[in-house]
Amino acid sequence: MICSYFFSGKGFIARKHMQRHEKTHVEFKPIACPLEGQCSFRTTRNDKLREHLRVHHPALAVEQGLMTAEAMHQKLARKVLRFDELGVCQAYDMETILRYII
Repeated sequence: MICSYFFSGKGFIARKHMQRHEKTHVEFKPIACPLEGQCSFRTTRNDKLREHLRVHHPALAVEQGLMTAEAMHQKLARKVLRFDELGVCQAYDMETILRYII
């Protein structure tokens, strides 16, 4: 089966996978990030929201039981190692890093 949306052309073996993919083409995305005032992420799929929270808002993901505190600490520790030339952390502000690593 091939997605019928203009310029998509993605192929799928299972119909349910094509139906899931076709949701990416719709404009209405009813599921919003819980930090709606601070984050504009919206989707049609709950699994993509969970993935978004784990990647972009790990502390909230821990609160909601989507990842363990240990996994969040490891994730933040890896991000702390990614400093730019000025010594500023690219992913999180220092207050957030210190709050969750210490």
